[in-house]
Amino acid sequence: MKGGLVAFCFPGQGSLDAGMGREIAAAVPDAMDVFERSSEAAGLDLRYLCFEAPEHEVVQTEVQQPALVATSLAVLAAIKARGIKPDFVVGHSVGELTAAAVSGALSATDAVRLAALRGAAMKRACASVDGGMVVNELLMQFQADILNREVVRPVVQETTALGAAYAAGLAVGFFSGLDELRAKWAVDRIWKPALDETRRAHMYKQWKKAVERSFDWADSQERN
Repeated sequence: MKGGLVAFCFPGQGSLDAGMGREIAAAVPDAMDVFERSSEAAGLDLRYLCFEAPEHEVVQTEVQQPALVATSLAVLAAIKARGIKPDFVVGHSVGELTAAAVSGALSATDAVRLAALRGAAMKRACASVDGGMVVNELLMQFQADILNREVVRPVVQETTALGAAYAAGLAVGFFSGLDELRAKWAVDRIWKPALDETRRAHMYKQWKKAVERSFDWADSQERN
């Protein structure tokens, strides 16, 4: 909170915990209602998955993503029941869907439904390992501009991860051979620098400033 304003940041994939939302749903009827409506929207029993399921079930991307959005919305419902509302919202990764719902850009049920569809699509796309944020085309263009170099995305986007994973895949027979790996590395799209030198230098300066401030913030938190 700063100057009387409240900002909420909603988490992305990897922030789960077995049993998440169970206690708050038991204590706040509005929060339980969120889980019930979210279960219907996602086509999953999110009450079981969030309250009772072991972590190895919840961690699956097609489950984890709608579960995180539903839990975030349930926690928000409990906070709102105390009269607290955000002035600003932001989300990390799938948390952007939660933020969109809180801002009014999406309905809560649509946010959960989209999270479920996103998770299912990512499961289908994930042939072997996680390749990060290459699905974010704005980020890819930003990298090309900041680096002043062409940035290439392969056909199978998860192949941008560490090569050691592919050596392991070959060793255990997950891949049929080098030809299969070469096919995965075929070019899907190339981003080229689109900014003039002055604009690129300005963007790089601003980006570097943001990174340095983040490090300063982390250092101050450790000292405290």
